[in-house]
Amino acid sequence: MWRIVLVALAACGPSYALHGSQADPARPVAGRGSVVELPAGGAARGDVLRDGWPVWVVRHADGSASVLSAVAPPHRSSADALFASRSELVRWLPAARRFVAGAVVYDEYGRVIGHASDDDCTADCPRIVDPALDERDLDRFTATVAFGRMIVDELVPSRARSDTPDWVDWDRDPQVPRALAVGRDDQPPAAPLGVAAAMRLPLGSYAIVAGSIVQSTSAAPRICADSPRCAACDPSSPLALGVARRSVSQAAIHAESGTILVRREPTGLAVIATSRLGACALGS
Repeated sequence: MWRIVLVALAACGPSYALHGSQADPARPVAGRGSVVELPAGGAARGDVLRDGWPVWVVRHADGSASVLSAVAPPHRSSADALFASRSELVRWLPAARRFVAGAVVYDEYGRVIGHASDDDCTADCPRIVDPALDERDLDRFTATVAFGRMIVDELVPSRARSDTPDWVDWDRDPQVPRALAVGRDDQPPAAPLGVAAAMRLPLGSYAIVAGSIVQSTSAAPRICADSPRCAACDPSSPLALGVARRSVSQAAIHAESGTILVRREPTGLAVIATSRLGACALGS
């Protein structure tokens, strides 16, 4: 009986799909031995490791320091529990001394605080509107302080939460992660490169670029140099690897513009994480 239902649903579903692409899982591979600058007391600064992987270096009030990955673990909310979400780049909010990735807020040690909203807030922004019980803390790196700098050693992945609920009340609205609006003082981990510059990097290198991920029902996805009109990609633009296939109801071209962490691969740029992507339909 279940087989008959599934076949019927498939027959009634969309007959088009925006093409996707495969890529290897991403992880820092050459960060050990990287040297990053130590910020002033109570401050945080973005930096990159030797392979280009972005990090945040935080100097706490007690004089200790943390090196945190600037790539948040994929979201696992009730809205997308069956599918892995795209990772988000982590931004720093100096006034609040907090990190934010998408709609998840972390303290200066990289520990999850909760889901956030920037609606109807003035001085205290962003507001925490929902606990993030199913979100992991930020990954961190062990590091040694020497002569005002930090020598980075091993990556320490964050552990899965042990207090995650196994079920959610039927009448509870699911939390749908939504990227917070751009703040006046929020800071990215590193200044973005151009797409062409990222293609000149050594294979396996990471870089943050400003550009558009363009998918269509007729061609493989590509990463284009960003433009105000979010125009379609030039055919010579690099392939966007690691992009999920998406079902649509008609032939179309779809673009998402913003800041993207990529890894240089022989056949193009693998999409690792994004920040504040804005969608725009380009037609068919």
